[in-house]
Amino acid sequence: MITAAVTIALTLYAVFSNDDVTYLFGFAIILGVVTMILVIFVIFVGGKFLDNLYCSLSGILFGLYLIFDIKMVTSKIKVGGVSYRYSYDDYIIAAI
Repeated sequence: MITAAVTIALTLYAVFSNDDVTYLFGFAIILGVVTMILVIFVIFVGGKFLDNLYCSLSGILFGLYLIFDIKMVTSKIKVGGVSYRYSYDDYIIAAI
């Protein structure tokens, strides 16, 4: 239920918001690398706190990816002066 509510809320935000989210690309890359390193650490050390931290970081990363993907489907995203948008053929791949 929580996942559905977060997904719907982020989708509505991405579709109806005019905010520029391109500054979060770098943050998403750093967060992805930190999450991968944390996963390796969790495999060997474990612990309830580290599991909760890993789940929280993964949820934030999912939310960022969802916003980026929906923004690219519904409008253009400019990164470094270059405009990105899915073409008509890319919508199927983007949905997967």
